[in-house]
Amino acid sequence: MWQLIFGIILISLGGVFMWFGGHLASDGWKKLYSPASAVSENQSQENEDIFRATIINVMRFKFPGPLLYFYNSKFGKTISPVSIALYVEASNNKKIISRIYSYSVKILFRYDEGGQLIISEDGKGGRNFKYKPSGNIVEKWHSLHSLGMLHDQVYWVKDNDWTQCKRLDFSANSFDVLAREKQLQPGESIMGWMFFELPPVLRDQLPDILEIELTLKNSQGETITFNKEAPKPDSSSSVISSGSWHFLEGYYDLAKENYTMCPQIDLHEIFSRNK
Repeated sequence: MWQLIFGIILISLGGVFMWFGGHLASDGWKKLYSPASAVSENQSQENEDIFRATIINVMRFKFPGPLLYFYNSKFGKTISPVSIALYVEASNNKKIISRIYSYSVKILFRYDEGGQLIISEDGKGGRNFKYKPSGNIVEKWHSLHSLGMLHDQVYWVKDNDWTQCKRLDFSANSFDVLAREKQLQPGESIMGWMFFELPPVLRDQLPDILEIELTLKNSQGETITFNKEAPKPDSSSSVISSGSWHFLEGYYDLAKENYTMCPQIDLHEIFSRNK
């Protein structure tokens, strides 16, 4: 049986929760090795015409969640849990060819601040995470970290059973891959998945999403920001365009692997401090 190493920073949560029809936001900007985000309505910034964007589907998971990114880092085999998966469409609204160069996502969350995390083994190779709230409810903006282009190194853990995992391939519908490879003709759009981590303070619970701010930047250096209140999930709406997941054949036993589990953003901070 493998050992789950919270070798760098131990950060929290378990369970899974899907939320369709919301969207994300972030300040700053990330190059195309990190995902883009998009939201429509209430556009701010001076270049309102460069892109149009719509968040089609949002999925949220409690840390460490069922969706895991498996890759090699300076620490060897590493797993970084995905907290939010976002399916977005972005189109070129200019009259000339344009390319999505970067994006940023920021979101206004409502959550309990100052609670306690309780961790226990579950007997299936995983761990259970239970959050004991403090009762101090706050509303604060937080930036989201993009995991970038995940391709086919993503695993789905069903019912917290790490011995029976399904592998996914997002090579054909990763927003980052499409944005990097494609120059958009006037009116042309791309649709794809983006994957994010939450900051440490939010990993031990499922915070409410109140408002989203998304900024897209093109290769000419022009930017556009979209602001929108988080829409309520609509169970009657169609999911035809909500984004497909390509599961590969067979099952994988991640419990046999010897790896470090750590959010990617924490690894980046550790590496930067050690430079």
